[in-house]
Amino acid sequence: MFRSSLARRLRPGNFSARALPFGFKAASSVLIVALVVPMALVAPLKRVEAMRFNSVPAPVTAPPEPFLIYSPSFSMSGLFASVANIGARIATVVRGPEAPAGLANAKIPTRFESAYNSVSSVLAIADPSTRAAPMAPSQPASVVDFDFDNDGKTDIGRWHSANAEFKVKNSNGGSDSVFTIGSGPSTATISPGDFNGDGKTDAATFSAGTWTYKTSPTASAQTISWGTSGDIPVAGDYDGDGTTDAAIYRPSTNTWWISKSSGGHTSTSFGSSGDIPTPGDYDGD
Repeated sequence: MFRSSLARRLRPGNFSARALPFGFKAASSVLIVALVVPMALVAPLKRVEAMRFNSVPAPVTAPPEPFLIYSPSFSMSGLFASVANIGARIATVVRGPEAPAGLANAKIPTRFESAYNSVSSVLAIADPSTRAAPMAPSQPASVVDFDFDNDGKTDIGRWHSANAEFKVKNSNGGSDSVFTIGSGPSTATISPGDFNGDGKTDAATFSAGTWTYKTSPTASAQTISWGTSGDIPVAGDYDGDGTTDAAIYRPSTNTWWISKSSGGHTSTSFGSSGDIPTPGDYDGD
């Protein structure tokens, strides 16, 4: 009987809130309250928690805020400034870096001049007639003893006291050079050197304080007074000016006396009785 009564009430057209049993209404009310009350209590707590979380300042290590790509404020002046900045950067790239100061005044060859110089260089290499002749090495001056022809080589020579003749066999293959100094027989001691600084050895003799030398076989004899009888000639370039100095070694006092071609004189005590003087550039200076 209860089922048929409930079925008749639930038929379409016969349903209404008052038609439901009281127990069903009470159960529905309890269920709604059970669902709504917890939600009403939890929502305020979530809002408080969110507010507390947002109020904490960001740590120092937090990443920076992203840049604004779009701004709602728009102005034509800002657009023009951006376009001008981009145009200036493009112009700098196309133009390249600025030239250093003073380079603008430099002469830059044109393409035609560059091509002409390249072709000229190739033709100069191909044509031997256009090549410059190699320069001959300079000959040493007053660095080789007894170099009478200035070819950088020592020449063979001999002194014939019977007729006061100084004869030289030149290393350059030319004829022999004959220097006649004084008259024979001669008691002079030979002491050749470059007394005029022309790079060639001069034929010279020393006798009792008088130096006599000739710069060439046909040149006039020239004399230098330095020393005395008993002195030994020790000619050499003692002041390093490229010209031979008249110098003597005096055995009686073991003293070297030097008349410098650059002016003045000097003396040095060196040796002992019976020594033979042997001057030379022993330290290569």
